[in-house]
Amino acid sequence: MATALATETVQAAAERMTQQHVGALVVVEDSGQPVGILTDRDIVCRVLNERRDPGTTSIREVMSANPVVARDTERIDEVVFTTFANISAMMARAGTPRARACPCSR
Repeated sequence: MATALATETVQAAAERMTQQHVGALVVVEDSGQPVGILTDRDIVCRVLNERRDPGTTSIREVMSANPVVARDTERIDEVVFTTFANISAMMARAGTPRARACPCSR
């Protein structure tokens, strides 16, 4: 699993993503506790598009915080249930009455 400290710069994160051939990093505190996720899309939309300096912008400033974390000891049905419950709660907070159709591919 590719990780980065929340205090690191976005530039350092982008370099790590390139080196490890990944599109996202789990953001952790010094203790190793996950506190967010940083995706290549976050970098484009929240850093480059807003003309922020990747060399001085910290990951914490632009990451998606409070990730839903699944442990490797959890059963897949429990993970799916928890994920669905979190999505439903997020939609309710946003005022979305129901899920819309999502495009799928094989």
